[in-house]
Amino acid sequence: MESSTSDGMVSFVLACRFANGIFDITVTLDSEEKVAGFYFRQSAYSERELPEYADPSAYTEQDITVGKEPYYLPAKLMVPNGLESYPLVIILQGSGTHDIDGTLGPNKPYRDIAVGLASKGIATLRYPKKYLVYPDKVDEIGTSAEANT
Repeated sequence: MESSTSDGMVSFVLACRFANGIFDITVTLDSEEKVAGFYFRQSAYSERELPEYADPSAYTEQDITVGKEPYYLPAKLMVPNGLESYPLVIILQGSGTHDIDGTLGPNKPYRDIAVGLASKGIATLRYPKKYLVYPDKVDEIGTSAEANT
């Protein structure tokens, strides 16, 4: 279980296995320890293996941070091994609240695209939506397309 504190609120995240997949359950408590938020989302945790076309020896994956204060986001950068220069594809999230891999059920399309490209000498960068990382800040972030990038 993970926990974080922001603006006097405490959030707890627990990954739970159900018959149809693994989900993160987030419970946020206010300063009076009353439930202020309760969310279910597809978990970033997965037991799914890489696709057959992935060649993990062809690239290096790094955890980095992107964005600006106060909304830094965790990101994954995959860089091809052994090349001096290479193109970079930034994988942007579509509508909805997606994790870094675009997890939908057992599928991880953003991760699968990233490993496929990195296996062929193309660097990739991907990151989750702000709303996923900061679910209690939606009002502050805003809902415009510009606010969500």
